[in-house]
Amino acid sequence: MRHGDGVKPPPRVRNVLVIDFDMQAALLLAQKFPMHELERIKKTEGLSASLTHLKFDVMIVACALRHKSKLHITLDGDHPPLCKTAGLECVSPMAWVRDPQANLPGT
Repeated sequence: MRHGDGVKPPPRVRNVLVIDFDMQAALLLAQKFPMHELERIKKTEGLSASLTHLKFDVMIVACALRHKSKLHITLDGDHPPLCKTAGLECVSPMAWVRDPQANLPGT
């Protein structure tokens, strides 16, 4: 990274681990989301995002799978059907706003 190129590392946040898209994630991506499966999900779920956008979304889901995440928390409305296909529980952060005393999803 060069000084002044406008690229900054992600902020450090307690209890948040920033992970890379690596070879293992790429293999999971190819296994769970071949192009015909991504096209099927887009059509059957009525997703309005372009396939290009969904390709980036499934890279995120593949990273979660690769690191054996038990829960995927997102505001992106395209992620729940992608997570469902991958067998990963997916919730909105709003799940905790409704009842802050409830058990956290995925625990």
